[in-house]
Amino acid sequence: MRTRLQHVGPPPRIAVEVTGRGPLVVLMHGIGGNRKAWAEQVAALAGEFTVAAWDARGYGDSDDYDGALDFGDFARDLYRVLDWFGARRAHLVGCSMGGRIALDFYS
Repeated sequence: MRTRLQHVGPPPRIAVEVTGRGPLVVLMHGIGGNRKAWAEQVAALAGEFTVAAWDARGYGDSDDYDGALDFGDFARDLYRVLDWFGARRAHLVGCSMGGRIALDFYS
């Protein structure tokens, strides 16, 4: 499968590594991590899913944020990523901070 790195948005741009085809799965890393932490899961899922592993703002290849962090910004970034895919539904997978982002998104 071919993997491509996309930068979503107006600033702050969110780096998203995308591969595979099928229903969308978004993988969100924990504090101190980045999209590369999901390499084995991306390889395992790409045969049946479109897999998108992101770098949250301030991590990896995503833009950093200006001023004080509002944790809700991460959920708004997730919305922008899903909108970029045109996704009405997606499987969200989060580790640590990524799990909190998923919970905030659903709130």
